[in-house]
Amino acid sequence: MHGTLKPLHCACMVADTDCVELLLQKGAEVNALDGYNRTALHYAAEKDETCVEILLEYGADPNAPDGNKDTPLHWAAFKNNAECARSLLENGARVNARDYNADTPLSWAAMKGNLESVSVLLDFGAEVRVTNLKGQTPISRLVALLVRGLGTEREDSCFELLHRAAGQFELRKNGSMPWEVTRDPQLCQKLTLLCSAPGTLQTLSRYAVRRSLGVQFLPEAVEQLPLRNRDNLLLGREMKVLSDLQNPWGRVCRRERAMNLLKHLNSEFLRLKCCPRGSTQSTYPSPPQRSGNRFSV
Repeated sequence: MHGTLKPLHCACMVADTDCVELLLQKGAEVNALDGYNRTALHYAAEKDETCVEILLEYGADPNAPDGNKDTPLHWAAFKNNAECARSLLENGARVNARDYNADTPLSWAAMKGNLESVSVLLDFGAEVRVTNLKGQTPISRLVALLVRGLGTEREDSCFELLHRAAGQFELRKNGSMPWEVTRDPQLCQKLTLLCSAPGTLQTLSRYAVRRSLGVQFLPEAVEQLPLRNRDNLLLGREMKVLSDLQNPWGRVCRRERAMNLLKHLNSEFLRLKCCPRGSTQSTYPSPPQRSGNRFSV
């Protein structure tokens, strides 16, 4: 099969951007297929954003299916090349494209716990409550990874991200958890509690608004809504999770601030305790007082 690879395919496989551009300038067919019915964009999507952008400039089809109906976006999500995924989506890639098993790129990203790709796909309106031909959802694909004991903090954060985007969580079949989940008592207990808890008004509203906005770049779409708490409506908390993971010092700084506040409160308590009653006043401002339907300070 690989005997049918074109020079353009090979250049994309090794992310040689100069060679890719030269071949296209010399007339290489940008959507030529190899033995797997893959285009050069399929290979570029796994490797390099610049190659992807060059191919798209020369007319590459961002939704070209290969022999298994996998699109370049499927492969970018699977390899966790979030920038390639973003470039494809900005150039017309279908975020909810289905492969031969009816899996979407979000499912491919979730099965590997690829937090960055999951975040990008959700930003562009990927559907969370989607099932493949086997009845699996993106969340259940990720749970299968956690059950095998392969999960880390990143996979846990990816799970929380998908859970919030879905609004509610259900993994049980006929009232029981899948047998593979029951092999891990601690994980089974956590998932059972999540399945039993109803979705909050905020999470259900978030999901409803996502669906109503359709497939588009949601952070920009949300800015146009006539709402005050737009950041909490969609991906505000999700992006905070990603930011914390990309900047681990963020957690350390918040921990230090909390410890400093605790020390200050403790010293204030000791100072008030040692002073005679009635001789001190609190250094903290008075709480706001209600004035009609508003608070006044």
